[in-house]
This record gives sequence, C-alpha cells and structure tokens, in this order.
Amino acid sequence: MYAIYARQSVEKKDSISIEMQIDLCKMYLPEHEKTEIFEDRGYSGTNTNRPAFRKMLAEVKAGKIKGIIVYKLDRISRSLSDFARLTEILERQKVKLISYTEHLDTESPTGRMLIQLLIMFAEMEQKTISGRIRDNYMARAEKMLPLGGKVPYGYKKDWSENNGDSSIIRDLFCEIISGKSLDAAGRSIIGKRFTGTQAGRIIRNPVYVRANEEVLRFLLISGVKMLGSEKDYKTGCGIHMIRSCGNLYIAPGKHRGIIEPEIWLTAQELLRSRSPSSNAGSGNKSWIAGLMQCEKCGSSCYIRSNGKGRPYMYIVCRGRRQGICNGFKALRLEPVESFTEKVLCLELDKIGAETWTEKGNSEENSAITEELEKLIKTALENDSVSDELTERIFALERDIRVKRRRKQTKKNSFNSTAEALWKELEPDKKKAAARLFIKKIVIGDKKTTVILK
Repeated sequence: MYAIYARQSVEKKDSISIEMQIDLCKMYLPEHEKTEIFEDRGYSGTNTNRPAFRKMLAEVKAGKIKGIIVYKLDRISRSLSDFARLTEILERQKVKLISYTEHLDTESPTGRMLIQLLIMFAEMEQKTISGRIRDNYMARAEKMLPLGGKVPYGYKKDWSENNGDSSIIRDLFCEIISGKSLDAAGRSIIGKRFTGTQAGRIIRNPVYVRANEEVLRFLLISGVKMLGSEKDYKTGCGIHMIRSCGNLYIAPGKHRGIIEPEIWLTAQELLRSRSPSSNAGSGNKSWIAGLMQCEKCGSSCYIRSNGKGRPYMYIVCRGRRQGICNGFKALRLEPVESFTEKVLCLELDKIGAETWTEKGNSEENSAITEELEKLIKTALENDSVSDELTERIFALERDIRVKRRRKQTKKNSFNSTAEALWKELEPDKKKAAARLFIKKIVIGDKKTTVILK
C-alpha cells in the first residue's frame, strides 16, 4: 500500500490546495494500486509534530506502507535534521519516498543526494521567511504600529477593548492573586475555560497591563530589552512583547491596557514564587518572602532555618553572604513578621473604615468625575486630542475603577477587624495580600520599615 501525504499551513490564492496535491499524487500511481490518504491542514513544515504525519509514520514502522508520495518534498519537512531522521526510518523499513514535482525517489543514491539538497534549500527558505517576518515585526514595533497577526483575547480587531472578554481576563487575574494555581484559576472562570498553559500565557503577557514606571522597571530587571524610549510608553497603554533571535523585546502599544499595574505585578511575583527556578524553599517559609531588602546595601534578603533543635527562622542579607555588606548577620523572622502584620492590618482597617463611612471619598470621587467629564467634553469638541489629555483621561478612569473595586472588595471582606480576618487566611492568600499592599520591607540592625504601595 502507498501513502499519499499532503500538508498546507495557510490557505492562499497562490498556494496549491490539499485536494489538488492528493489528485496529482494519485496520477503518479496505477489505478489498481491501493492508497491511504494522510493530510495535515494548518500545520507548519518547521517540525514533524503533526497528527496525520505521526499516524503515517506509525504505519510505516508497522510495515503497512511500501512507499510515500508527496506533491513536493517540503510538504514532508522544511528541516534537514527532521528529514534525515525520517530517511533513516524509511531506509530501515525499506519504504521509498517519491516527490511528484521534483520527479525524485529514494531508491537510487543520486535521488537520495538530490532530495537532501532540496530539503537544505527548503530549510534555508523557511529561515529566510521567518527572519523577514521577525524584521517586519521589529520595524512596526519601533514605529508603534499594530504588529498584525491574531489579536489577543480580550481585544477586538481594532484593538479596542472587548468588554465581555476583558471582564473574563480581569476575573482570571483576581483568581491568581487570591492564591489559586494556573490550572485551578483557568477552570474556575465562569463563561470561559482555560488550561493552565493558556492561563499562564495571559497572566505573563504585558499586553494586558497598563504601563507605568514600576511595570517597565520590572520588565527591564527581568532581562527584557526595550524598543523606543521610556517616554514612548504612555501611562495606561498596553505593552507588546516580541521574541527575536533568542531575546525578548518590549514595544509601546497604542491600545489601552486592561489590568491595573499593581494587580499585574502582584500576579507576576506570585507566579515567580511558585516557579521551580525560584528559591522555593525560602518562599514557602514566610508570606513576606521576596519583599525584604537590606537597609545598608539594598540587596534582597532570604530566610533560612537554624537547622538544629527547635527550628527557628532567620532573615539573612544576600549581600553579606556575597561579602559586599557588613550589615546585620541574621535576624529572627517572627518579630519582623509580627511587626509587618500589625502595619498591614492597620492599613486594611483604615481602608475598611473609609469604605463604610465614606469619609473623604464622596468629595474626592465627585471631583474626579467632574474633571473627567470636562476632559471628555474637551476631547469631543476638538478634532485632535493631545497625548497629555489622553493620558489624563486614562489616569482618571483608572482611579475611579480602582476606588470602585476596592470599595466592593472591602464591603465583602470587612465584616470583622482585619487582624481577625488575617489569622484565618491561608499562607498563599497572605502572600498575595502582602504583595498587593506592600512595596518592600527594609530590614536594618535596629529597625524594620514597611513601605506600602
């Protein structure tokens, strides 16, 4: 039995369809010859991870196929290494490979040599196309133009917010910062189910965050390279991420971000704390892990056990361990945790009281709303809108949403004092709350300072 294999990555007017490939391959064989059709639609030739191709290979190994016919060799693969492995399997099973277009088969040494040369050229063509697409992405990103391709979930084709989908994105972030895993968060979203992998891609993608200085600093510290200057990243706008030549780049977007920077950064820190590459031992020992830094040298601090008898946890400066700091040797974790808890609970109680009494909030909200209405009226009356006016409108709308969300959250949460609620929280939720409200904890020889966001 002969196998006819056909593949098409994208349907285009100038490309040959799968049906046409199959018809031409059938013409190569006598009518009485038995054939089986294998076709992969929408799959690239850069790798062999294709369902129909893998099924065909399994039948080759089982000895059911004596020959494979393709319209063109690059339908099989555009990778020389993948093709070399396939050739070994076909030779071992004594299966010949025939190309309709190139009029070649693997039965003769000359045919095998020419086939390998053609695959080399196909691989070079694929890399040239990939490089051209990558260069186009980079050039468009530097000019702050839409990158093309599929628009991320939560946005329409014109990059305006899709309200129904964007609310699902917000719910997903809320589930993550509440302490749920990516899998659990993806499954719990009403109206849309995400796998853990899909949820992770959404949470890590800066296209959804409203840019500010803190977000840019986080991305640059993470090793991402910046396209353009900081002033190009307008406050409130999203950020595009591009992979090129093994590096990650960020580019300013003209679309509006969906997620507040505080929530996005908290989600990133939580995912990092769960990552196998992070200091998992230290991160699991305390809810303040990852927030502490040395007052003297500015290095981050980690937590370790005394390792004998009744275990005590100590805070240690990384700078001292590396020999660049002569500050404190080690401090007991428990007093620092207790002090941080008191500061945080006082802040939470304060927010709760403001929510219930509305003191100072009504006048402030009314002033923000009034200013926002004036700015929108100005924007509608003018044919052109300045960047400063756009930024101010974005900032005011963000303030209103943050206040509204905090108000609703606190109404649901503050039925008792923050201290009582805090003691009932699980460690993951304490960690999430700490990252939501605390910017950093500065540890010194004589005092500890908790800096809130």
